[in-house]
Amino acid sequence: MCLFITSSLLTCVAGAVDQPVEGDYESGELLFRFDKDESRIPDGMSDESYFEDRLASLGIDSITPVIVEDDEDGVLYRAQINGDVAKTCRILDGVYGVEYAEPNYICYTDTVELPGEITTSGNLYHNYMSWYFEDIMHIPQAWQTYDTVGSGVTVAVIDNGFYLSANDFPVNLWSDANGNHGWNTADNNNDISPIMKSDNSGYISDASHGSNVAGIIGMAANGLNGVGGAYGADLMLLKAAHYVSDTAKSGFRIDSLVAALQYAVNNGADIVNMSLGSTVYSKALREQVQKTYNAGVAIFASAGNGIYNEDAGMNYGMPTTTNPSYPGADSNCIGVMAIDKTDPTQLSVFSNYDNLGGFYDVAAPGVAIVGCVAGSGIGAMSGTSQATPLVAACAALYLSIYPTVTNAQLYAAVRNSPTRTVTSNQTVDPGCTATFKILDAVELLEYGAVKPEINVNYSTSCTLDNNRGYIYGLDERYTDITDYVTVTPGTGTMLLVRTAIGYGTGSVLNIYKKSGELYRSYQVIIFGDLNGDTIADGCDAVVLSCILDDPTAYEDNIKFAADVSFDDVVTEFDREYIFNYAIGLESIFQSR
Repeated sequence: MCLFITSSLLTCVAGAVDQPVEGDYESGELLFRFDKDESRIPDGMSDESYFEDRLASLGIDSITPVIVEDDEDGVLYRAQINGDVAKTCRILDGVYGVEYAEPNYICYTDTVELPGEITTSGNLYHNYMSWYFEDIMHIPQAWQTYDTVGSGVTVAVIDNGFYLSANDFPVNLWSDANGNHGWNTADNNNDISPIMKSDNSGYISDASHGSNVAGIIGMAANGLNGVGGAYGADLMLLKAAHYVSDTAKSGFRIDSLVAALQYAVNNGADIVNMSLGSTVYSKALREQVQKTYNAGVAIFASAGNGIYNEDAGMNYGMPTTTNPSYPGADSNCIGVMAIDKTDPTQLSVFSNYDNLGGFYDVAAPGVAIVGCVAGSGIGAMSGTSQATPLVAACAALYLSIYPTVTNAQLYAAVRNSPTRTVTSNQTVDPGCTATFKILDAVELLEYGAVKPEINVNYSTSCTLDNNRGYIYGLDERYTDITDYVTVTPGTGTMLLVRTAIGYGTGSVLNIYKKSGELYRSYQVIIFGDLNGDTIADGCDAVVLSCILDDPTAYEDNIKFAADVSFDDVVTEFDREYIFNYAIGLESIFQSR
């Protein structure tokens, strides 16, 4: 018994942490601005000799002014070094007279060269694709704004076979060690071509389905006809359908689908497109969907195309109260509904719709969507099958820009980024007032780009040192980090990760984008507190004695917290300072 049918209508911690340096930079070079401040020159040294000695100690003996003219704010220098650029910047930033130090970053042009399909007027793209590609989903705008076409991301297409010889068929195909571009999990072989009729006289009626779906994601950018939404991504082609009849749609057995999902997991896919579904949700498939999601592979599945309405002579979409389609309705999948072409303010007449909420996630154009078809052709097909790969392609763009996000973070971005909505189809259900979000490629990528707004309470002595990655000026025995730092709601979140014994030196304040991606980390510094319990006491004096015996055995942040005399060096004087503080003879000021 065939449970699955294609849903296309024929005609996608704690402890010390080294702050990473974001962005590309010139190897062996850094920039720093120097300005004299004689009040901080150690006794007995001139400003020149002190500065030169510190540079020499860091292995810097070649500096060149970036701008020769005098600058009352100081001089910007370029320095050449042999050591670690990021570490040297952190050390140099604490040297007398240095306002800041940073790598010599490299900038690049901010644009993707648009394919010839888009720049040439009057062709197939402009006649049939631009209405949904540009006007509704803004995919080319996302390419240019974020300089990505999906490179570095692997999308597995689980479908009924593929015409690799079709015009504009994706050229960026994933390959295994034997040169296979995927696998046939229905027959357990490497034949991923479409299904033939029983007499081998030609292909079955919906043979173009898989090629069309693959093309929507990755049609080649060769200037000829159409182009895929993520044509830079690698496609893994998985044939999971078996023969049903010459005229019936392809059937997908559960065992074949389970094997295809596991193949995608085993072979490093990032995204799976499943333009198929059923009202019966097999336990075996449900378990495999969960396993696939837990393995970090995102799943995009179609919402389904309803059932045939004899009076109307076409398929009418069904609500989730009556006809949820799986796996699209599973919370571990992104379920995609289809938008109409004639009236893009509502769903298509055939699209299933989520009148309950919480089953399907977004909508995308699904009428006359251009992809690859039988033989060497280019053609359009309609269905939630076609809306799904448009969404999967946008997800590939997102992962190419934010490769470290989790499935939960990617799903949150897809579900929460859209600002525009469509209604359910009024012909199908005049009484339904539900609205559904339209995925927009630019909004999706912007969602991940929003930077958290970090607010510092300047009525305290709290300081965020972005160069070192430290947060200091917090009071001893403090109990709530939000007394010092907050993140504006809606722009991001934060989490304080404690040490083994408290929230003192060595604990880490992580700031996250609203997409969930880590934005920045700060190590907490409480001067005099070397063991992380927020208190400066005799225990810390003992730790400081160990630092004096072997400085290399301790992290930079602990040594920084040990410098309670604030003279940029850790000495016996600091140990005595902490000891005297512990017995009530001294005071340690947390501001610096």
